[in-house]
Amino acid sequence: MLDRRHLAIAVSALALSLPAAAQSRPAAEFHRAYYLHHEKGELDTALELYADVAENRAADAELRERAQNLALEVLEELAASDFARLMPSDAILYAELNRPGAQLRTLIDHLGLLRDSGEPRFAIAPALIHGALGLRGAAMAVTEFDPNRGPTDGVVILHPGDMDVLRGLIQTAVPAGGQPVESIDGYPTYSVEGEAYVTLTSRLVIASPSRAQIEGVVARMSAQADDSLAQSAAAASALKMRGDDLMFFCVNLQPLMPLLKQALRHGDPELRMAVAFLDLPSTKFIAGRAGVDDGGVSFDVAVQLDEGHRNLAFNLLRMPNLAPETLAMIPHGAAAFAAASLNQHGDVPPGMSDGRGRPAISLMDFGRELYGNLTDVALFTMPDVQTGPAGPMPEVALVMRANDPNRTMALWRTLLGVAQAATGGPEAADDADRYSIQGVPIHLHQRGAHVILSPSADAVAAATGASVLDDDAFVDVLRDFDEDGTIAVAVNVGRCAKIAEQMVGERDRREIAPIAAMLNQTSVALRASQSASRVGVAGRISGIPNVRPMVEQRLAQVMGQRGPRRARSAKRLTAAPAATREAAVAHAPPGQPDQPAERDLPAERDLRAEFEALHAQAKFDAARAVVAELHEHGRGSFQTLNDFAWALVTEDRYDHQYDKVALGLAKTAVAGDKGNWFYLDTYAHALFAVGRVDEAVAVQRQAVEVGGDHPRIGEAKAALERFVAASGATSEAASK
Repeated sequence: MLDRRHLAIAVSALALSLPAAAQSRPAAEFHRAYYLHHEKGELDTALELYADVAENRAADAELRERAQNLALEVLEELAASDFARLMPSDAILYAELNRPGAQLRTLIDHLGLLRDSGEPRFAIAPALIHGALGLRGAAMAVTEFDPNRGPTDGVVILHPGDMDVLRGLIQTAVPAGGQPVESIDGYPTYSVEGEAYVTLTSRLVIASPSRAQIEGVVARMSAQADDSLAQSAAAASALKMRGDDLMFFCVNLQPLMPLLKQALRHGDPELRMAVAFLDLPSTKFIAGRAGVDDGGVSFDVAVQLDEGHRNLAFNLLRMPNLAPETLAMIPHGAAAFAAASLNQHGDVPPGMSDGRGRPAISLMDFGRELYGNLTDVALFTMPDVQTGPAGPMPEVALVMRANDPNRTMALWRTLLGVAQAATGGPEAADDADRYSIQGVPIHLHQRGAHVILSPSADAVAAATGASVLDDDAFVDVLRDFDEDGTIAVAVNVGRCAKIAEQMVGERDRREIAPIAAMLNQTSVALRASQSASRVGVAGRISGIPNVRPMVEQRLAQVMGQRGPRRARSAKRLTAAPAATREAAVAHAPPGQPDQPAERDLPAERDLRAEFEALHAQAKFDAARAVVAELHEHGRGSFQTLNDFAWALVTEDRYDHQYDKVALGLAKTAVAGDKGNWFYLDTYAHALFAVGRVDEAVAVQRQAVEVGGDHPRIGEAKAALERFVAASGATSEAASK
């Protein structure tokens, strides 16, 4: 076992084996090594240069000593580059956290919140991430486990990385709170409350309830032991899942099996049956990972069993591999899809035929279809919505891949023909491909081994065109789908939001629009994979949205720089009497919004609740009078008046019964804050609702101009286009 003196000798030996370059310039060589070490992370080259300087007799003693210490530090850094190489091979549980600062930086960059050099807008400076989360990483291994007490032995390694403050705090706190004990290979070691040992190396903090565990880590760090977890055959398959991920864990279940068998001797019969059903002794490990990369955020969890396992639950739920041809039938531009495999691809026994040799459907065909004929199925929806007898409905389609597609077509023709006749439609022809069930069209189409069923002809056509495999919105989430895949589910949030926009009212569309724009390229996917002895679930989020505009807007609103002004909660803003309202606004000083005089109303009168009650009773005139009273007394802020006006004009439940009184509310809100484009937008909609189209166009133009580059200004522009179109139609009608 090497101590620090032996490590120094090793560095010297390395130096003697290297060409003595730049002997006359040891200081320059040292600075180059330091740059490669701390700025570029090229540790191997830096180590060689440090070793050169440490053995260069032309360098002064202080520089040589410093170079030797840094060479030792680099050797330790190289050893700690993979925590698994430092951990014991008999670890039951192993978990690691890897470079959280770098992972967080990537995520913040995806979100559009990472500051570029000299950028004036709101952003997070990289130095803040580096300073706050410069942690290189941490790892933990549990080597002994007591069912009653939990983990009883193991080791934890912390690498503070560039967090010098954290390193300094630990190096201060541990000696202050612990008792010095015999060093381990020259590294200071402390006993903390008699329950744990802590060793401080130049780069690492190692803690364990057992001194032997720390000695093992130090021995592996100096290459004096080869019993590491990284070299364990039992952990090799699980460790293959690791990459440059944020987190990784692995549970080796084999060491726990003796404890399980002992517990089963005294366990109840139900527990023994469950263990037998799951064949738990055959389970080798459970492992998982999660991280952030250029493609987004992803995770993966897998369970590995012995090759000869008898896990009934695993086998009962096992599915064949999903055919790539079925994923290829999902069209380019789909908003969401789900695909799954059902049966192996191959010949199926021929079914019954009629007198002309065509497939005849029998009762047993329904079972054979599901349990033998259909190999893969996929359901997808397009971002468009069609209007039918039952109202708006997304364009959806079901794609089925069959071993015998002709029999599948015959079965569906039979089912749809019966359903059409049962709902009052005509009897379907044997080779029909379009049906109508209570007015809802159903299209049936065959393409090779695939059968497509959909109420939309456009969805059927899309399924025979370009594939989702070439869709930029899903290319990242599908890249992880391997040959063992059995189920795939994916959603593009922006396209699904587009569906929602087409199925809700105007007000809800206004709320959805900015979110849909922000998440336009965001996709979420889940996949399941299964082989003879392994099952896994993985997921990925790609196209992480740029949230900076929304964050900036929210901050501006909070700070009072943009958006609606904050309501004055200290008192109610009330309006002047209706007869003098316009005069008061006209004579308000420039830049000073009209602040109506305050009037008290009986506290027990809730005018909004009174209005809603009258509206529910269809007492519209009385309800309008309450709105007028609310307007006169100005109950609430300008924003409250604006929001109430918007509801009266746009919500279907009011059926335009209050457009004229809503116009008054909107006008008061605009007079109170002429620089608020939300208020102008509401006023324009109210003008349009009462038929003053040209005025609506003029006010809406103001709203668009004042709104500038607001994330939701697209809504105002769309409304302006509608108003302009209506204005043109009105003018044309008047000319005729």
